[in-house]
Amino acid sequence: QAENKKATRSFSPTELLLKPEAKCGENQTLLSLQWNQQGASYNWSTVFNFTKSIASFSGEEKYFSLSSIKVTYFTEEALFPGSAVQDWKEVSTNQVVFKTVVGKHFQCKNEQSIGMYLSDSSKKDTDASLKMTNTKMEAFMKSEKPEFSQQKTICSADENPDNTVPIAVGVALAICIVVALIVFVIFNRRNRRLYGTV
Repeated sequence: QAENKKATRSFSPTELLLKPEAKCGENQTLLSLQWNQQGASYNWSTVFNFTKSIASFSGEEKYFSLSSIKVTYFTEEALFPGSAVQDWKEVSTNQVVFKTVVGKHFQCKNEQSIGMYLSDSSKKDTDASLKMTNTKMEAFMKSEKPEFSQQKTICSADENPDNTVPIAVGVALAICIVVALIVFVIFNRRNRRLYGTV
């Protein structure tokens, strides 16, 4: 019985080969990036698929989402020692990566790890993961200028919880307890004096 061993390898795109290609439609935009992975004989690519939708409850507000990411690479011996077959492989996401309102950009400074799966995979475990940091994306821009919108949506990893309310409640509770203790001590002493004079 052959043992299925899982090896972990990390690859970082170094330099884009060509100007990024974009195919823009009314409700779908594809952004394609190609690079020569160090040690690879063939160019690798990543395709980001953005889709636009209208909120069902309002009917007016439009959203865009990064609905899928696809990475195409070649499994050659130099980069994948012990691979059974040297061939082109494709991994992609199976869920929406993020969603935001059209007219805002998505920003995530912290690392996001996105699970990816081989196209012929039926297993639940990820076959690869894409890690992105300092991410800033916007699709279906209203402006002709190549600049991000002023408004943004930040990822959950970048959100700092606002502790103002819990701190204020804690301080108010502490003050109430101190006041209650002072009132108890004052009335308790007063009642003892009155009891002793009777």
